[in-house]
Amino acid sequence: MDDGLKRIAFEVYGKVVQGVGFRKFVERMANQHRDLTGFVYNTSVGTVKGQAQGPSISLRRFNDSLKVGSRHSSVDRVAVTYIDIVTDEATFSILRQH
Repeated sequence: MDDGLKRIAFEVYGKVVQGVGFRKFVERMANQHRDLTGFVYNTSVGTVKGQAQGPSISLRRFNDSLKVGSRHSSVDRVAVTYIDIVTDEATFSILRQH
């Protein structure tokens, strides 16, 4: 099992992923792992995007949480891409819409 540090870019698609506290849910899921950093934000096209970085096992669990979504959301799919590591990041945060 590879537990090396990885970084993902993710986009969450669904009928209801904005206006239901989904970004707060994502932040809470990331902070539960205590070893993930990154950010999340709403897009102008109704999706939620972000990046997360940490050990492979934590990223897999985080991704599983994204697929299930929060109680009031309706997630259709999650697109994930591996990207380059960021070295100067210490927290996971919610950003304004891009």
